[in-house]
Amino acid sequence: MMQAFQLVQEVADAGGGLIVKGDGLKITAPAPLPDELVDNLRSHKAEIIDFLKSKTPETDTELKPFDDTDFEERAAMNEEAPRDWANGYARLCTLPRHPDYTETRWQGLIDDAGLFLDQWATQVDRLGWKTQEVFGVHHAKPSTRIDLQGLVPCIRGRKVVAVTADSATIETITGARQRIFRRTDAQSPGRVAVWEIDPKDENACPPRQ
Repeated sequence: MMQAFQLVQEVADAGGGLIVKGDGLKITAPAPLPDELVDNLRSHKAEIIDFLKSKTPETDTELKPFDDTDFEERAAMNEEAPRDWANGYARLCTLPRHPDYTETRWQGLIDDAGLFLDQWATQVDRLGWKTQEVFGVHHAKPSTRIDLQGLVPCIRGRKVVAVTADSATIETITGARQRIFRRTDAQSPGRVAVWEIDPKDENACPPRQ
């Protein structure tokens, strides 16, 4: 258990924390953790889960427990997902709302990205989708420039039910299905990953309510 204690302590020292979700482990942090630490967390995941489930209040104090209110449901630690996507999602969760989004749409984007990362990131990566094709948006108008949106910004609370090398199928609440075709960088040039947008961009839209 000593190794688990040390790893949890390192996460706490970095301002983050770990949450047990069934048989899984989620990491929350205000910024991406060092790659070496993430690798160690993955290697000792079972031991860490056992440790967190059995820790006492006294141990909590030694671990400098974090307040995860601001970081709940962030940065899913998917063992197969691309590292830059998982780290990018963690960064997205710490960004203030971009003025091109309403509060509801901004939170919905974060939720869609987290669920997609958990359920589809591994398959989509193996099919060769690139970061901007999955998470891309216009740098100043990420919500309104739908012609530059990648797959995840197009989900909008709906359910992804299938993915191929050139498209994804999304199911609406009525059961209807819609295909979203993969748009390459050549077809939609100038995109950035959603976690790279700047809420203070002077060319951004006026704040929405």
